[in-house]
Order: sequence, then C-alpha cells, then structure tokens
Amino acid sequence: MALSSAIIDWFLDRPGVKVELKTAMYWLIYPIVYCVYTLIRGPIVGWYPYYFLSPIKMKSYEGVELMIAGLTLFFMALILLAYYLHNKFADTKVA
Repeated sequence: MALSSAIIDWFLDRPGVKVELKTAMYWLIYPIVYCVYTLIRGPIVGWYPYYFLSPIKMKSYEGVELMIAGLTLFFMALILLAYYLHNKFADTKVA
C-alpha cells in the first residue's frame, strides 16, 4: 500500500529539482546501519529479525555477508532506478 501511494504521489507531484547521485546514495545508510545494529544485538539477545541476518540459520557469517552484499546491490539498483526516473522528470536545476 505504501509503495503504491508513493508511486502515485510521485506521478501527481513531479520532482522540482534534480538530485545528485551522491545524495541518492545516502539512502543506503539506513539499511547498512540496521544490518550492523542487528548483527551486534542478535548474539546478545539470541534473536534475529530475519533469517538471512542469522548466522545460525544461514550456517555461517559468510552466508550472512553474502546476503547483505546481495541486498546492498539490490538496494543500489533501486536507488539508481529512482535517481534516473526522478532526474528524468525533474527541472534542470540541481539541489
């Protein structure tokens, strides 16, 4: 529901200014910090919110690292897509 609302809002309220790629990549900070926080907190409380962040369920920390790397690449692709679409329809000014 939130995703469809965001897409509809994006089409109805066109972007006013272009975004720099460096600024767009800041969107990766939250998921990376969340993963680090979870990997620190998980062994302390004995619980991980997602199976792919649990070294027990993934059989090793290497499996967790691969999942985090894959998710990071996936989020980077989404950010690049949003960056491209946003700037395609934005005014010529850069924020």
